[in-house]
Amino acid sequence: MRSWRKSEVGAPSRAYAWLVVKLRWFVVLGWAAGVVGAFLWLPAATSNAGLSGFAPPGSRAIQTESASAKAFGFSILSRNMIVRRDARGLSTSAQRRVAERAVAVAQKRAGDVGPIAAVVPIFNTPAAFPSSSEHGTTALTYVFSKPGTTVGEEVSAAERFAREHVSNPDDHLVGVTGTIPAQVTQTEILYGHLPLLEVVTLLVIIAVVAVKFRSVVAPIVALLTAPAAYFMAVRATDYVGRFVQGGVREQLRPLVLALVLGIVTDYAIFFLSSMRTGLEEGADRLTAARASAAQTGRIVLVAGVAVAAGTAAMLVAQPASSALSARCFRSPSSSRSSSRSPCCRPYRPSSDESCSGPPGRRVAGPAPSDVPLPGC
Repeated sequence: MRSWRKSEVGAPSRAYAWLVVKLRWFVVLGWAAGVVGAFLWLPAATSNAGLSGFAPPGSRAIQTESASAKAFGFSILSRNMIVRRDARGLSTSAQRRVAERAVAVAQKRAGDVGPIAAVVPIFNTPAAFPSSSEHGTTALTYVFSKPGTTVGEEVSAAERFAREHVSNPDDHLVGVTGTIPAQVTQTEILYGHLPLLEVVTLLVIIAVVAVKFRSVVAPIVALLTAPAAYFMAVRATDYVGRFVQGGVREQLRPLVLALVLGIVTDYAIFFLSSMRTGLEEGADRLTAARASAAQTGRIVLVAGVAVAAGTAAMLVAQPASSALSARCFRSPSSSRSSSRSPCCRPYRPSSDESCSGPPGRRVAGPAPSDVPLPGC
């Protein structure tokens, strides 16, 4: 066949093709064993509470948290808070209840609060924030959880505490906010749509291969290969992420899906097309398979190295901007009006904006610890 010319395919490619075809059943069994091993021993994706994507590099909030962890053995900052706000001013009784609830939690008189270890309230009083344009309008309650609590449990505990203990009408509950709720919300959005994306992608693969080769067997080859390659890539990425500060970013998994499935589909078509050409030229099936492997092996190797390098680069890269456009509500503090309109909350709010929203709603925006909230 034409592809076996030495001018087209070198000795390493021919040796690789001969070896792959000769040991073809061991290759298939090896991949099957690899998938089973990855399922049993490699970690599945888990959400982390890293600040990457929610705070700029070198943020004072990150530096302060790192310093407190080194000094005390644990972080004395919370990324989870309950927000109460009334532009006309929180009543004296509402402010007193905020402090009483904090004391009750500290003295273990608040009932079942789950993994919550302490709640620390801060008010925008003149004594605490003399330069604030507002006084007595906002109360932030930082929620601290016990060590070993997952980010999902932290958010659920804070929301439950808000529902059960911040239920008076004049409490003016806005919701739960912070980098941890933002991380949980981002994960829910990404992973909630990922199964649909996976199914649609596999259906497209089946359709493309079936139309190209007018065969039932060819789509099955791509259908078995693509999910196996994607599963192995995701589990391997999650495993490597354990050794990278901050872990694997949730944004990486959909990108791995697009890269891996795209490459597997493309080169499955290349291989099958090359093999069909060989069979049409009169070669037997093993000779045609060796020719296809030799011809496409170099391209697949280069593409695999490129994808691995790109994924590794994204794994350790520091994002330059926020990964999630959060939803909040705008209320100009100068007018002290109660009108609320939807807006997109940036990491650092402008001086005339503050976050507000319907009672009980989670505000999925980052809470910058290094700058005071407007009016606070």
